[in-house]
Amino acid sequence: MPSAVVRGKGARWYAPHMLVSVSMLLMGCTGSGGAAYTLHLNPVVANPQAPFDGLDRIDLVLTPADGDPLRVPLDAPTSGSTPEVTGLPELIDTTITVEGYRDGDRVLRGLTEPLTATSGVVEATVFVASTEATAWMGALSDGLHIPMLAPLGGGRFWLAGGLTNDLNNAPGKGQKSIYTLTLAPPGEGLAFTNVGDLPAYETNDGASETTRVGAGCTQLTVSGADQGKLLVTGGAARDPLGDGGEASTAVSLYDPTTDTWEDLPPLSTLEDPRVQHLAGENLLGNVVVWGGYGPQARGGGVSLNNSIEYYDRGNRRFTSLGETNLGPLDAMMADLGADGTLICGGADIDDSVWSSVSSCVRVRLDGSGIDGFESMLEGVAGASMVTLADGKVLVTGGAAAEGASTSDDIGALDSAWLYNPSTGRWGALAATMKIPRAGHRTVLLADGRVLVVGGAQTYNSNVFPADPVRCLEIYDPVASTFELADGCTPTEEAGGLPGGALLPQVAYDPDYGVLIVGGVGADGSAQSGVSLFVPEL
Repeated sequence: MPSAVVRGKGARWYAPHMLVSVSMLLMGCTGSGGAAYTLHLNPVVANPQAPFDGLDRIDLVLTPADGDPLRVPLDAPTSGSTPEVTGLPELIDTTITVEGYRDGDRVLRGLTEPLTATSGVVEATVFVASTEATAWMGALSDGLHIPMLAPLGGGRFWLAGGLTNDLNNAPGKGQKSIYTLTLAPPGEGLAFTNVGDLPAYETNDGASETTRVGAGCTQLTVSGADQGKLLVTGGAARDPLGDGGEASTAVSLYDPTTDTWEDLPPLSTLEDPRVQHLAGENLLGNVVVWGGYGPQARGGGVSLNNSIEYYDRGNRRFTSLGETNLGPLDAMMADLGADGTLICGGADIDDSVWSSVSSCVRVRLDGSGIDGFESMLEGVAGASMVTLADGKVLVTGGAAAEGASTSDDIGALDSAWLYNPSTGRWGALAATMKIPRAGHRTVLLADGRVLVVGGAQTYNSNVFPADPVRCLEIYDPVASTFELADGCTPTEEAGGLPGGALLPQVAYDPDYGVLIVGGVGADGSAQSGVSLFVPEL
């Protein structure tokens, strides 16, 4: 009979962000009289987790590319134990899901890349993590703010560009490096690896640059032309605030499957130079671009961009849809499905005074124009907006001000609002976030809940937070509640991110979790932390 043996070992640390906790030895044969195989499956765990502690059992779920999954239950591994299972088949392009259970609840999850084992000895590693918790991955070599980040699927993530250095005391240094992080199989140290540099592009003043800061990065997911590619829009070579970085109209397409770049011709570039803008894909697979900083002379004042552009990927052309009365900075964007794209709020800055904006507009699905929309109940800047599974739109936090100085620290809100498309009205939620925050991110999870990440408890349009937030929260739309995730306590160094982060970048791979990268810390410096929140699916 085919069999599998799992041998447990005591946990031991190998590196600051890497733990080999249990070694699994799986043995099977390809049929009566067939060749035997041995698969060494070595779990890798990130700091500060110890997910194997206290488990009742481990299940291995074997899912072949062609066939039905097979669940193999095992006793929880302990030192010296050798639990056995029978009936293990040959593995042909088979992924193995590792599931750990405690008191009947799944509290550990990991997923391998497709494996083949029919004879001989096969070595494989699998990244495993506690569910509903944050795993600290290998840190970046330098802090990074406003880079481009995207999930490539299969446990792979792509990171490029951004700003480094102490943003408070010196202009941030633009970056040109491209990195990838691989979780299946897990890369060395669970860290990003440098795989090259960004291609050259042209800024608004005609200079050729490779460093790219605050560019838009939109993954084209809808079936059709250029599906799977990343649309990179605008950006600057340097810090647009501290170093007079010139914004760009350049547009590039990156194909992750071939690792190739394509610069779009002049007629396909943005009509307005912009950096730190919003860009989002709609139901048709086209892209809406809004706001951000505009062109400026080096060493001169900052200009703002109040226009909307629409990218039709069928003809690879941008069309300007005109200007709006929204706040060009720190506004929000969400997908309305067949109703187009919603843009709301932001900070409207006049000289050194700013006010939060309550207005909203809707960009039509086909890009034929902009329509007025129901204003929010309160003007907010630095809030976050996400479309829920039922089509409603959730807005959280931000800051509200009228005629505030750009150097003032304005207290963030813990409030939340919901737009109901069936009534066309906004409503305030009775539930509030556990921690007031602005400059945060929200991510819709596969189970319909919303993960709230980062931000700061005060808002300052100069982006220098005094109190960035470390704890994550989860909004449950069924219960209409916010709860702190990962047992995080704001007053203690427990749970959450390795450090508080304003404006972190996030990317979601439903099979692995939400990756959280960089941002701005309490001292105004770019953060180097990389974390993965693994929801229980």
